[in-house]
Amino acid sequence: MHVEFKERKFYTSKLKPFLPIAILSILYFLFEHLFMNNFSLIAYTSFYLICIALILFITDVFKSHPKFIINNQGMLFLSYKKTDIFVPWSDIERLKYTQFFFYKKLHVIVSNPQDYINKFQGYRKTILFKRLRHYHTPIIINFSNLKNNAEYVKTITEAYLNHFKPLVNT
Repeated sequence: MHVEFKERKFYTSKLKPFLPIAILSILYFLFEHLFMNNFSLIAYTSFYLICIALILFITDVFKSHPKFIINNQGMLFLSYKKTDIFVPWSDIERLKYTQFFFYKKLHVIVSNPQDYINKFQGYRKTILFKRLRHYHTPIIINFSNLKNNAEYVKTITEAYLNHFKPLVNT
């Protein structure tokens, strides 16, 4: 596959992330209604919490910013929580792809993970540190909720890394 090396933006799918939440919510309420024969305080509370989560989730999904950007300088991972992470090609040791059920993830193994963790504070820093201990990298992106096919994104990211990393290290 020939790859044209221009800036590429990958956006979140509007539908893919919403489906599991909707299905789980419907299954929970069917279970509660059919097998318990009464709606308890827990059911009503969980219903309101699910509604709040869905509202927050939907507002994030329908924002039109890309999830991540690849260009000749590196990879920029964007988030609605103002936790953007830019990783230059020179810091990337390798890319690792994993799959757990239908969740496909890209693990960006960097040479200096502690530098990326130290850019953040509080809860986000704790999450990145736990990722480092468990996955050996703080930088992970979920491919499952992107508009593009995961195999396409994988091919593009590897082509960019193979093309630009040697240029940076020379």
